[in-house]
Amino acid sequence: MNKRLLPMLLCIVLDGKTDKALSLAQLSKSCMDMSSLIYTVGENTGALYARYVAGVEALAKQGSEVAQKCTDILKKSGIKPNKP
Repeated sequence: MNKRLLPMLLCIVLDGKTDKALSLAQLSKSCMDMSSLIYTVGENTGALYARYVAGVEALAKQGSEVAQKCTDILKKSGIKPNKP
């Protein structure tokens, strides 16, 4: 629970408004739960994006290697590429 909320809840309870204190305590817990959830989603998003970037890099490298092999085959065959 939030350290700032505790003194406020204590004052509310001492005033006899236990329902309001309970409601605020539940709200505080819900906010903390949501904060934790948002952090977790952010962490997962970062990890997934890192995997995506690594995959794009691997695919680009593979495409470059295939293009180079095709170019080498054409050169060995004596075929010159058409210029646009």
